[in-house]
Amino acid sequence: MADRGVRQRRPKLGEPGISFLLGRLLLVHRQRHGALRRDLEPERLELLHPAQLILDGDVGRAKRLVRVPQNAAMLTHLAPQFRAILPATALALMALEFGFARFAGRATHDLRESAASLGVAAGQLALRAVEVGVVAAPAAFVYAHRLFHFEETSWLALLGLFVGGEFLYYWQHRAAHRVRWFWASHSVHHSATRLNLTAAIRLGWTAKISGMFLFFLPLALIGYSPLLLTAMLGFNLAYQFFIHTELAPRLGVLEWVLNTPTHHRVHHAANQACLDRNFGGVLIVFDRLFGTFAAAPDGEPLRYGLIGESRTNNPVRIALGGWAQLLSDLRNSGNPNRAFSVLLGPPGALKTSKETS
Repeated sequence: MADRGVRQRRPKLGEPGISFLLGRLLLVHRQRHGALRRDLEPERLELLHPAQLILDGDVGRAKRLVRVPQNAAMLTHLAPQFRAILPATALALMALEFGFARFAGRATHDLRESAASLGVAAGQLALRAVEVGVVAAPAAFVYAHRLFHFEETSWLALLGLFVGGEFLYYWQHRAAHRVRWFWASHSVHHSATRLNLTAAIRLGWTAKISGMFLFFLPLALIGYSPLLLTAMLGFNLAYQFFIHTELAPRLGVLEWVLNTPTHHRVHHAANQACLDRNFGGVLIVFDRLFGTFAAAPDGEPLRYGLIGESRTNNPVRIALGGWAQLLSDLRNSGNPNRAFSVLLGPPGALKTSKETS
């Protein structure tokens, strides 16, 4: 019964293959040494590694080598329902926030900007299948060559996954602000001039394609399955959805440990004292440890949006404007050294190099 949640075919070209890939990742998730068939010769075990069979498309043989628990297989059946419930819940919370802000007389929303954020989110969802395809093969390959075998769902292992994921997310997020190549995708998220829940879903279309997922592959190399990594990152993003608001109060002692709405407002602010601060996902402790934490400046209202960029409510321009500007700067770089600074230096590196030359 547990095997019925996994289809034994390849998705056709262009077909959304999220459930297909999820089913294959489920096969890797619960792999144990004891799950290998006892009648196989030892020298054949490596050739018949389930992750390798998945990469080769031989799902049938992989299923025979891996025990997939019934509750895990059920996820493939629940995935379509969750994909419908989560957006509906997010939209309801956005509407609730807007209504509360209107009732309280707070100017936290620009309806045209919020509509543009919904358009960007729709485009990002449409490209999700492409993103999954880009990430799935490298993640499965690294996991197939993992260094350790352990019970991934023990409390100690899950704690390690959470802390390790937060640590790597901090550096990934910091790189997204300091490396122009990554900023071309991440700047989409910072383009909103009002901070509310609709800004939380204004995510770049090219984040995974540009390689941001590579920051998390060390966890797969340690021994965490791609399915657990996906769940960990999903929890991180789900938590951050709720901190994109100006209506939440301070949270007392939790402010010392968690990334709260108060801290995330500073992260999104374009004030000089707030730039490149508070990179944490769920936790704020790594910002405190590595010197990137900042509180809101006293007596100075927070301003949001991109510095020096023209505002637009066209979803396509919002999503791809950073790349268009990057290509323009590359053409105008003039020499290889400046081109290298444009690609891998911080945003504004070309302008700075010209001013100092």
